[in-house]
Amino acid sequence: MSVLPRLLGDQEVSAGDLSETAAVLRALSHPARLRLLRHLAHASGQIATVGQLARRMDLAHSTVSQHLARLAVMGLITKHPSGHEIFCVLAPEALARIAAFLTPTDPTETP
Repeated sequence: MSVLPRLLGDQEVSAGDLSETAAVLRALSHPARLRLLRHLAHASGQIATVGQLARRMDLAHSTVSQHLARLAVMGLITKHPSGHEIFCVLAPEALARIAAFLTPTDPTETP
């Protein structure tokens, strides 16, 4: 699944694009997933392991793993296995598309 439609200018948004965007926003609707995304966003492109994130958030490794899997499916993060570790990094282009989707290109534009 692509993260969000790539909208240009004042193109019309299709029902499919809206459904896809709603799915991404639903993935962000859980407080733990928002916290994970925020941790990765504040890491400024640095990679964190699932274990590091679990310790920072004081959550079980399996819980963090499940939340990260959901974020990865939506394309909001990427996961890179290496040995016994899984490294996670934010997908900045995904966040940029969320912001672009919600930001009008023309301040006088109405939905």
